Amino acid sequence: MILSYELSIPPMDPEVDGLDMKANCNDSGQTSFTIPNLSFATDLLYNLTDVQTYCDNGIATQQNVISLLKSRINLEKIYSTELAKIADQGHIENTEHGPSMKNALGTLRAQYLNTSVQHQIFAKNLQEDVLEPISQLFIHHGRKTQNLVKLIGNLRKQVKLQEEQYKKVFAGFEKQFREACVAFSSAMDAGFSSTLIQEQYQHQLEGTKHTALPLDKSQRHSHSMQQAIHEGDQEHVSVEKKSECDLNSERPRSRHFTSSHNGHNVVNWLLSSEQQRKKMMCANAIKTLQTAEAARVSCHALWDMLENGKLDMLRSMQSILTEYQQISEHRISNLAINLRKHVVFESSMLANEQYDWQMVAVKIENVDFEGDMRDFILNSARVNLSEMTVNDICNTMISKTDGMIRAPTSMRKNLFPVRKCPLQISDLATRRVPIDFQANQKPLASSIVVRALDNAPKKTETEDSAKEVLSHSEPSASCGATNTANDTARKSLHRVCLARDVARVLLGVHDALIQLSTTASISTLDAATLVESQSNSGSSPAVSDRSSESGDPDESIDTH
Repeated sequence: MILSYELSIPPMDPEVDGLDMKANCNDSGQTSFTIPNLSFATDLLYNLTDVQTYCDNGIATQQNVISLLKSRINLEKIYSTELAKIADQGHIENTEHGPSMKNALGTLRAQYLNTSVQHQIFAKNLQEDVLEPISQLFIHHGRKTQNLVKLIGNLRKQVKLQEEQYKKVFAGFEKQFREACVAFSSAMDAGFSSTLIQEQYQHQLEGTKHTALPLDKSQRHSHSMQQAIHEGDQEHVSVEKKSECDLNSERPRSRHFTSSHNGHNVVNWLLSSEQQRKKMMCANAIKTLQTAEAARVSCHALWDMLENGKLDMLRSMQSILTEYQQISEHRISNLAINLRKHVVFESSMLANEQYDWQMVAVKIENVDFEGDMRDFILNSARVNLSEMTVNDICNTMISKTDGMIRAPTSMRKNLFPVRKCPLQISDLATRRVPIDFQANQKPLASSIVVRALDNAPKKTETEDSAKEVLSHSEPSASCGATNTANDTARKSLHRVCLARDVARVLLGVHDALIQLSTTASISTLDAATLVESQSNSGSSPAVSDRSSESGDPDESIDTH
């Protein structure tokens, strides 16, 4: 008899089963990738710590379930072993002689062994079909979680390195930009218009745009930085040369320069004029602006790299979150399926045990204590108390080993009563002890409780032998019916009195004997008083003899 429970995980919705990624294009031509339902990757992208805590708690739950199952399996094994040991050591049916009780005790001991085997099988099923799948998945999830943690650490290091590199380059760009702002402000203060500076800067910038950039981002970034620095240096050199040329052209040499060699004229010739200083300030502003632009290009290239790195990181994080979601799904489904097996095994074992114990209960319900005691009494009884006299119980001595009362199974007597009459000369002449061989021949039923044999028919040896021959000659198919009929007849002929009824009868007998003893004592006292009065008045000896005879307690009991 096996009970089974329909425990299953509810299926997902049809929309979830047919989940597809949708790529939609908006008006600007950009593509968006969407899914219609909840997921770790889309809804918990910025809750990585919560997801990790959730999965860690799930793995801890797996570990607790494994510990619980191991403890239960060990308990079942210990219980099975101890129960089998108890059943092997406790031979409870060997000391019982009643057939129904012996059968019930044997069934109980067999059920102990059967229960031990069932619990051993149950422990094996839990070990192989419940614990092992959960343990294997627990080990797999532990390794997978460690790998995901390492992967998250590597992604964090990569993105952190890109962020630090960008911050460093951005700080350089910010410094170059401030210097360019100071140089531009100085040029504006010197009288240069922003339009002139813008035109010269655009002219220099257009010259650098014609240079093709490499396809690789890192190479493009390094190439742009080197080109910007190189162009800045070239521009600085060209500006200096141009300034010197302008300075030389604007400073006409004197005809008397070679002849006079006046020191004052040499100093004036070497010193730059105010216009030259203004041009130098304009060239410096353009130079710093170009340097700042080169730093901006480098910073923007690094920003693109950082942006792509962040997007790659998010895509990797979505894959990691999907792995965490898969771990959670497998963990929950694995626990549900295997715990369902646990319930099925447990219910099956309980159902089998319940059925087996019901069979044991039938055997115990069929225990006939009256029949067992009747069989024991009839098979063990050796003496019929109703046929015994008081003298029979007095002729045997108390046994020291075989019980308190020894049954008078032989004619050899150990104790002999003497005669009630006085000793005679003939006894002395013959040297024979005066023994009363008759003694008290009162039936034993007058002093103790015996079983009446009025309803028990006497069976002769011929009838018993004929019945035995008939029982051996009958076929085996009718043996059961014959035994049942014999048991029914035996039960109707011999009933067992309850102990409380026997105790009540014994109490009544005790009270009756006390009453008889009291009556006999009163009669004896009256007889003694009568004898004494007659002796004082000189009565005849015959009267004295009669009074002495009436003083016998046994005879007084018979008269009354």
